[in-house]
Amino acid sequence: MSFPFAGTHSATEWADWYRTNTDIVEDGVQIATDPYPSYEAPRPIGDGEFDAVDVTVDGCGTAYILSTDGSVYRYDSDLERLSRLDCVWDPNDGGAPSAIAVAEDTLYVADRATGRVQALSVHLLQTRWIESGFSDPIGLTVSEGTVYILDALDEAPSSGSVDGRLQRLSPRGEVQTVVEHEYSPTDLATDDAGNVVVLGPETDTVIDLFEPATLAASGGDAVPDLRVPTDSFPVTSRGPQRPRISVEAVGVAELLVGIGSANPDETGLFRYRPDEGGFEPMPGIDGSVVELQTGNPGRDGTDPPLYLIDGEGRDVHMLAADGRMRRSTADGDYRADLVGRFDSGERGMQWHRVTLGLTRGDTRARTKTQVRLQYAATDDDWQPEGSDVAPSDPPGAIEGIGSTDSTRLQSAGFTELRDLVAVSPGRLALLLRTDSHRVSLRAAADLLHSARAALRGESVEVQADGRIEWRDIEQPNPEDALIPEAEGRYLWLKLTLVGDQGASPHVDSVRAYFPRQSYLRHLPAVYREEATSATFLERYLSIFESTFVDIEEQIASSSKYIDPGGIPTEHLQWLGEWLAVEADETWSADALQALIEAAPALYRKRGTAEGLLATIRLYLRHSDVGVIPRGPELVTDGTGASFSPQRDDERDQETESKAVYLIEHGDLSCIDCREVRRLYDRLISCSHGFLVLLHPDVTDAAAETIGRIVEAQQPAHATGRTVHLRDTTVLNGTGKEGAGTPGHHTYLGVNSRLSSREFKLGESVVGQESRLGTREPDGQLELKSRLGEDSRLS
Repeated sequence: MSFPFAGTHSATEWADWYRTNTDIVEDGVQIATDPYPSYEAPRPIGDGEFDAVDVTVDGCGTAYILSTDGSVYRYDSDLERLSRLDCVWDPNDGGAPSAIAVAEDTLYVADRATGRVQALSVHLLQTRWIESGFSDPIGLTVSEGTVYILDALDEAPSSGSVDGRLQRLSPRGEVQTVVEHEYSPTDLATDDAGNVVVLGPETDTVIDLFEPATLAASGGDAVPDLRVPTDSFPVTSRGPQRPRISVEAVGVAELLVGIGSANPDETGLFRYRPDEGGFEPMPGIDGSVVELQTGNPGRDGTDPPLYLIDGEGRDVHMLAADGRMRRSTADGDYRADLVGRFDSGERGMQWHRVTLGLTRGDTRARTKTQVRLQYAATDDDWQPEGSDVAPSDPPGAIEGIGSTDSTRLQSAGFTELRDLVAVSPGRLALLLRTDSHRVSLRAAADLLHSARAALRGESVEVQADGRIEWRDIEQPNPEDALIPEAEGRYLWLKLTLVGDQGASPHVDSVRAYFPRQSYLRHLPAVYREEATSATFLERYLSIFESTFVDIEEQIASSSKYIDPGGIPTEHLQWLGEWLAVEADETWSADALQALIEAAPALYRKRGTAEGLLATIRLYLRHSDVGVIPRGPELVTDGTGASFSPQRDDERDQETESKAVYLIEHGDLSCIDCREVRRLYDRLISCSHGFLVLLHPDVTDAAAETIGRIVEAQQPAHATGRTVHLRDTTVLNGTGKEGAGTPGHHTYLGVNSRLSSREFKLGESVVGQESRLGTREPDGQLELKSRLGEDSRLS
């Protein structure tokens, strides 16, 4: 038995639904995501071995922790290993360490008691320089390689209007003031775009954001590019004021603020929600938070962890990112609503069943997520007014974004509304800022809300004035459900996706089957006489009906599994096995699909230089393996005849031919110079040998795969090998493997170039590839130079 159906299966079709708090992804819909993540319960570091003051993270994800006694600890999050490096100064000096930052190979440490900042080598902890003269250095941060220090100014300067300064530190210790504050600052931070964020006084808080270009051009009079005012802190409206003493920025201008509180039962960490006009507490983080620092994203692009120091035991905690689901603005739950309509084309149609393609994740996600379904059928062709804008429209299509702002956004790469609604409020506010006009985070959030609403992306409710009567499917997560009493040309469906901050259900497809023809009609009429029994029996038979209908659909579509152009990606390897295609897991899906399509033509050329080159070039063209231009490939016209499409221009043909070369022993016969011939004979010494040369732009991983292709497809009587050319080769080398003997895989301007000849201890030989470089400023050879531990002989 087969049934016609109406359905939604693609991102384009999902865009026609009315949606609230929903993200349309490549293969379905889910709850919308926040610009910044939530965090799970803190994990302590060090078990109370020391009292921490500040923490910083380098480009490799290693954390450096400064303690109250001046010691520096290094924490490797991958190995979960903590080690003490050394004390950066003598505790008897009476110092009070206040801040630490790392930039490249230098640690910067500030001391409030003595008003000094010192720079130390990361590897040797040698003091490079010490700069004094600061009044109250309370914070350090690094923005795009530049170090900034925040000085709170214990004693107001003679001007009387400046209570704090943001200053720039050069690698050699020179100090330059870039911002003079009219308030006494508390903390500073840097976001992913290099913007510097400054937190104002504890009880009268303001947060200022400065872009890197603003700081670079400033001579002390920089104006903040964004400002979050005092009234954005409604969390302090009840009870006594609690001091805000630490700030961190996640993403672009997405703010976290730590609260100094003596009560361990009170939430100590808040994040700014510009769409709600204030800060919301982050659950699971109680007690005071005196310092915050984000780490680096994971290797697979996951969100960075968050380090914090509590105000009670001065312990360091690391919090892993735990999801980015966004709360619904209607009730604050993690929920998304979608409403869509299907048309059967016939009045009075009896709709039969609805199926959903659901993905709910692992066991933890299954306990936190749920999908609910409601339906309604009607012959009334009413539906809400459609959107006046399309996802491909320019930003200026939204009310509130004028032609000037639209031009500015398009110049920044946001040419379509679908791109604009994906940005964070902080980034949008910075993009719309001008010298004479500042856009607040709240205003930017309102613009984004309007844009999403105009695209049916926010706060769209289907209110039909009684025209639609919703009915509930009682069981949650209804992957296959009968829809009784659904009669009418149009079927309305309402999906509600429920999750939490770390998990969302995923719906990739919806199908509505019609007309209503169940297996009950194949039974004798006596089984349909009593309504209650007939209803139960119909539901019982629907279990078998769903199974058999699905099997029939799979049989009807089974031909797609032998079509290289239509087969699902997960079955490509299976089809390749039928054709004896030799491709391992390093082949991308596009490359494997192209190889399967070209397999008949390639088999006729197997064992020839032409066939081997065609396979290698096909792999390079369809894989992200280097800067290899697209060119022709060996394809078939459906009759078995092979052909190569014409190239667009001769330049593409010449460039692609340089990606891979194949040299056979017979190709050397044209060399009539004995000395040159002797060099090439060393490469191909056998009359049955050949060599495959790969361009330096090909990645190492791709070169290994090509080596396996050559080994598998070389004829039984031939011996071939692959050589991956390098872009730098030492001329006049020793002749050893990889040394670059003249004429030995060395082509000046192709895979070799003249070097800068910089000398590095332990890495260079004087006189070859070497010159004396700039010395380390103020390095002390006698300090921390233990042979075998801090230094080695070159």
